[in-house]
Amino acid sequence: MKRKIKITTPYASSTTRMGASQAVCLMQDGFTECFDEIGKDNIVLKERYNAFWVISKSKIIIDKAPAWLENVTYDAYPINNRIVRTNVNCQVYDSDNNVAIRAVQELCILDRETHRPKKLSDIDFPKNEFGECILEPDFEKFPAMTESPIVTYEQKIYSEHIDMSGHLNNVEYVKLAMNTFSVEYTHTHEIHEIEMHYLGECMEGDLLTVNCYKLTDKLYYCMIMNQDRLVFEMKMMYH
Repeated sequence: MKRKIKITTPYASSTTRMGASQAVCLMQDGFTECFDEIGKDNIVLKERYNAFWVISKSKIIIDKAPAWLENVTYDAYPINNRIVRTNVNCQVYDSDNNVAIRAVQELCILDRETHRPKKLSDIDFPKNEFGECILEPDFEKFPAMTESPIVTYEQKIYSEHIDMSGHLNNVEYVKLAMNTFSVEYTHTHEIHEIEMHYLGECMEGDLLTVNCYKLTDKLYYCMIMNQDRLVFEMKMMYH
């Protein structure tokens, strides 16, 4: 699955280049269109299997952030079938056909009633003919934090934060994490790598606490709590 797009408002931050949340949005577009092509997108899962896709983990490496009005090509495809989850590779090529962004996402299917995982075989997900792996699903185990965060704030979830599955959209978690950095910081520091772990669903009306920790001069960690429950964590590495 390959698509050509121009970097416009949805995919550019205030820096006029693609940032972390915009990259996540584009990667979601990629796997959505890929699953549509194989007849296994969320609309089909809802109507035929009473189920929905969820991203459990994701890693994105931004080697060169696409710029405003730049023409790019993005591609997405599954690289495996692992009983209850699949991994999808996505990449973005710049106007010179060089790889600008690489990503890997881990997805599973949840039953709409029980919210328990379903086997990929339950929806007849492909078992072979996968694409070449360009980024392995080698996800990290994040450290337990004992010190105080450098930034903390609360955010209530409203209706516009909710996606078609009825819970907080994956991109919104990333926006909450990136909001711990000032405009000045994002304009003077270029994001290189992010890794996200989605650990729990959040619904309209939930009050979330966002905490950001500085690990090194270039490495940060964010955790989002829904009361006493960890629902999201993210590592942010800068050039």
